[in-house]
Amino acid sequence: MKKDILEQIYQKYHRALFLYAFSLCQNRHDAEDLVSESFVKAFLSYKEGSGNIKNWLLVVLKNQFINEYKRKKKADIPLHNAVTSF
Repeated sequence: MKKDILEQIYQKYHRALFLYAFSLCQNRHDAEDLVSESFVKAFLSYKEGSGNIKNWLLVVLKNQFINEYKRKKKADIPLHNAVTSF
């Protein structure tokens, strides 16, 4: 994807992704990190013409959250801390 298209996508979907991330982790800083990481991974893995970019961004974000949750669970961080202090 071209840089200007990436910027347009970021501007269009950033708020929706942030709200979704915040609903998952209940922490503003962690939600911002999750959104940033998700945009990078989504842009690197998305193939043009392969579907709705918003849906792809949401799937990548959800998977990022789940992976972090599992990592914290494996590290024996109490689960209530894993969710609220993502």
